Amino acid sequence: GVRAGGLDERRADADAWAAALDRSARPPRVLVQLDVDSASAGGGGVGVAGGGGEIEGVAARNGAACPDLYTCAIWVDTGTGELVRSAGEHSAPLTPSQVVSRIERAIHELHPLVGGEPMVEVLLQPDALHLPVETWDGADPFDPVPNVLGVERATVVRSAPLASPDGERRRRAQLRHRWAGRAGGKVVYLDDRHAEGRAAYGALKADSEASRVVVRAGTKARANLVQLALHLGYPVVLWDRRATEAVPPPHFDPLAPGDSAERLPGRVRDYRARVCDDPEAHPVRPALLFEDEDRPLPPVLSLTELSESREVSS
Repeated sequence: GVRAGGLDERRADADAWAAALDRSARPPRVLVQLDVDSASAGGGGVGVAGGGGEIEGVAARNGAACPDLYTCAIWVDTGTGELVRSAGEHSAPLTPSQVVSRIERAIHELHPLVGGEPMVEVLLQPDALHLPVETWDGADPFDPVPNVLGVERATVVRSAPLASPDGERRRRAQLRHRWAGRAGGKVVYLDDRHAEGRAAYGALKADSEASRVVVRAGTKARANLVQLALHLGYPVVLWDRRATEAVPPPHFDPLAPGDSAERLPGRVRDYRARVCDDPEAHPVRPALLFEDEDRPLPPVLSLTELSESREVSS
């Protein structure tokens, strides 16, 4: 017989295949382009908003220090793949809490038009993947009910285009190829040893059909390994924001990174909720880069364009 879990995953793969044939069957989404506002950079918000990856941290919602501010542009997609600018999203720079509130407002716009809960895709500059957006809390300081983005919504990050046009063309070609082969479930695991020489490069280039990377390295090597996987066009990259040292091989098993790719954002959301319930029993603070090549990005606005749009709306 076939185990129930395996049967569920096969059904999920079949659903994903059917969705690829019918773009209208895709789940809705809210896409958020986020940039640190240059006038407020260095205000300390990254650390306050959960730099250690603690979803359950109180400081992230109560604002223990003056946070950075962010320019924010929001699009909504009912599931057809067409992105439409969210109504009324031009404003002054926002705090992390205000960003979450603005996302919730966009989701409220979508609800009359769609049946399911939308995914949240946060579009960041390639060097800003350290921003722990999934930990940001949109609740008011005195609200007894938290509103943690990555717990309330299946929240992933995506990367804006690379600065090098040639590098971006190569990355996009690899993204398309590797995303198309995601059903194979091949995962590349990167550890601290891959920080030496060209080990990571070799591991990431060894299998042209692999679509996922799990970074098990500690703080010193992790950011560079995530960046290399991004630049080489891996559509799915999973890492632990809080891990200071290399983590053991079973560390990410509860997230089943080799199972259905389409369901991985949902599995990560569920795990983040369990972190709130029992942090010690759930040690991973997952961050997920998820580049669904079937879901287009908007024209990426520059910081200047975002600033100009604020001035027009003010």
